Amino acid sequence: MGKKIAIGIGNYLMQDDGVGPKVIEQICLRELDQDFEAEDISTDGLRLFRHFNYETEKIVIIDSAFMGQEPGTVMVFSPDQLQTQKKNCQPISTHEGDILNLINLGKMLNLPIPEIKIVAVEPQKVDPGDELSPCLKEKMDEVIRQVVQELSC
Repeated sequence: MGKKIAIGIGNYLMQDDGVGPKVIEQICLRELDQDFEAEDISTDGLRLFRHFNYETEKIVIIDSAFMGQEPGTVMVFSPDQLQTQKKNCQPISTHEGDILNLINLGKMLNLPIPEIKIVAVEPQKVDPGDELSPCLKEKMDEVIRQVVQELSC
């Protein structure tokens, strides 16, 4: 059986955009990462590539996403269920924030892509600040449960 990894993506300094790293922080503090690895890659999405190998069985990515839902809504997707909505002049950068572009680049490079699930959380506030909105703070346990459940499958 291969490695399972929870990966938090986002910017700690942009309120709800930091939900991914903050979930990873809580998973580690609560010592829930006994059967899987937990990693905060924040805004350095290219670090995801080191897990595109034959040893990795499954990756669960935690990130905020504008989905047109109520703030705090938690949804789980596979990458093939999503389409990027980001408009970027450059297709890829060293601080890539579009996880779908990174996964597609990995496929184009013929990297072994493990099973990937994305736990997306609808943000309420994405403004400068290092605290999650009250809405997302209330949803933290739900997000953590969803991540642990996805990695148990």
